[in-house]
Amino acid sequence: PVGARGAGDDQSLEDEGLRSDLEWTRRVRHRTMTDHDDGIAVLAKQGSITFVGNVVNGVLGFAIVMLMTRFVSPSVYGLFVLATSVVLFMQVFANLGLPLAIDYFVPQYLDDDEPGKAKGVIVQVTTAVLVSATVVSIALAVGASTVSGLFREPSLAVALVLLCLLYTSPSP
Repeated sequence: PVGARGAGDDQSLEDEGLRSDLEWTRRVRHRTMTDHDDGIAVLAKQGSITFVGNVVNGVLGFAIVMLMTRFVSPSVYGLFVLATSVVLFMQVFANLGLPLAIDYFVPQYLDDDEPGKAKGVIVQVTTAVLVSATVVSIALAVGASTVSGLFREPSLAVALVLLCLLYTSPSP
C-alpha cells in the first residue's frame, strides 16, 4: 500500500540521507581544497614577488655600502650614515604607520567584494602619507642646521637636506 513502510524502508531512507550527506561533504571538501589550492598559489606568487624585491633591495643596499666605503673617505661615509639615521628616524613620523592600513583593510574589502572601498583606502592612505611626508621633509630641511648643531657636524645640514628629499618620500 501507498503509505505503508517496513523496517527495510527506514534503512534505505537512512542510507539515502547518509549518501546525500556524504556527497555534500565531498563537494564542500572538494570546493574547499580547490579554494585552498588557489590560495596557496596566490600566496606563493605574491610571496615570491616580495622575496625577489627584498633580495634586490638587499643587493642594491650592499652595493651602495660597498661602493661608498671603497670610494669615499671614512669621514664622508660616517656623515652619510649619520644623515641616513636621522632621516630614517624622521620617516617614522612621515608615514605615521598608515601604510599598514592598506595591508589590513584592502584584503578585507576585496574579500567582501567591495573594490570601491579598497580603492578608497589606498587613495586616502596615499594622500595622507604624501601630506605628512611633505610636512616632515620641510620641517627637516628647515631644521637641518639645528640638527647638525646638536651633532656638532656642520656638513650634516647639507646631507640632511639632500637625503630628506630622497628618504622621507612615502612608501605605501
